[in-house]
Amino acid sequence: DEEEVPTLIQTPRWAQRIRPVMNFMGLVPGYKEIDVSKIFMLFFVFFTGILVGDAGYGLIFLLATLFVHSRQKFKRKIEFELFYTLSTSIMLWGVLTGTYFGSHVIAEIPFLSKLKINALASFGGNSILMQRVMFIIGAVHISIGHLQLAWRYSNSVRALSQLGWVAITWGLYLIVCQMVLGIPAPGIMLWLFIGGTVLIGLFSNPRESFFKGVLSSLGNLPLSIISGFSDIISYIRLYAVGLSTVLMASSFNEMAIGEGITTVASAIGAIIILILGHGLNMILAGMAVIVHGVRLNMLEYSGHADVEYSGTE
Repeated sequence: DEEEVPTLIQTPRWAQRIRPVMNFMGLVPGYKEIDVSKIFMLFFVFFTGILVGDAGYGLIFLLATLFVHSRQKFKRKIEFELFYTLSTSIMLWGVLTGTYFGSHVIAEIPFLSKLKINALASFGGNSILMQRVMFIIGAVHISIGHLQLAWRYSNSVRALSQLGWVAITWGLYLIVCQMVLGIPAPGIMLWLFIGGTVLIGLFSNPRESFFKGVLSSLGNLPLSIISGFSDIISYIRLYAVGLSTVLMASSFNEMAIGEGITTVASAIGAIIILILGHGLNMILAGMAVIVHGVRLNMLEYSGHADVEYSGTE
């Protein structure tokens, strides 16, 4: 048990695209930890779409990737497959929210307007619904981590404690919606906490004596619940950062065009502002993906999946 066994990870072909990100961050699960690459891949792609969320930017990223890829000797590098996937995700979310270079005018073009979901729209959408969607994503993401642990412990009663954590996670989601969004919590919330507490108390430490195991489990529970509460709230960053990207793009458009272009000088100035402004915005959006998209997988999700990345290749 005391030996440090190096970890060999055999990831499905479709999920291998996340390897460049995990290698860049030096993330290697320990030998006794679960492989999170598949969930990491799915949610990282989804988070990237929300964090950038502009179909125009996604198209530029896609064309840039095609241009660079066409000049590379090795045509099937996994990094290019990752960038193609991320660009497509950004474009899809931008189309659904009606976001094209932060321009309200482009979003209202009849063909494009029909493709967007009005409740999710960046211009005139339902902000309460969007925030609730982010909290749901957080609860699902965290729940998957506990369900993976439950599967890992499928030959032990410890699996039941992980189901208890799933119940508490959704109870916390209901509390978050009530405290942050003002949505009244249904009566089932109390039963989620009661049921989750019972399962965690009884089955978290089956190897210890019964009463000692229960006391140990319940003693750590309050701090763990507070941590889970903050973890779910943390997913609101997806909405906040995505919205800031749209607002910055819209602001640069207003700075460049304003009330109109009347002279050659104003046209040249507008072009320069648009190129520099949107270029800066795309750089900041890319940084947000690295910071927030990786963080939610590396800390919030991995923490609940009990993965500390303590392994060596």
